[in-house]
Amino acid sequence: MISESEVSAAYHGLNTKQHKRLKSEVVERLRAKLAAEQGESPLFADLQRVLDLVEEAKTGKRKAYNEALKILQGNARASYGYIERGSLKSQYSGLWMAYAIAFGTAFGTVFATMIENYAFLGSFSGAGVAIGLGLGNAYGGRKEAEAEEQNLLY
Repeated sequence: MISESEVSAAYHGLNTKQHKRLKSEVVERLRAKLAAEQGESPLFADLQRVLDLVEEAKTGKRKAYNEALKILQGNARASYGYIERGSLKSQYSGLWMAYAIAFGTAFGTVFATMIENYAFLGSFSGAGVAIGLGLGNAYGGRKEAEAEEQNLLY
């Protein structure tokens, strides 16, 4: 099992911008969640790989680090259903925005063709962005609240 002090030691000496880029707080929250609820988990090997790549990532070579972190988060989701806080909201915002833009463009095309004024085409697409963001945030927020109730967020 990996302790909090090992994670802190790995990320020691980083400035605020580097902490944010490397998602050090996300790694610590996932470590704490795994330690509290799973005890000895096979995901600690993936976590150790992420921590081993921190030194390389400090120099600006973050590709391997980001890939290892993505694998860790994917395995945490597949194995235990754990989801990073905020990820559902952004996932559903993008999805619903795409749907709303497509619907707004289709509706705008029909409307603009009917009145033979194509200036309305862009306005319906723009309205689709706002509607999609609103629906996506609402739906993603609800899904995130459900995940929080089930204690799946980290």
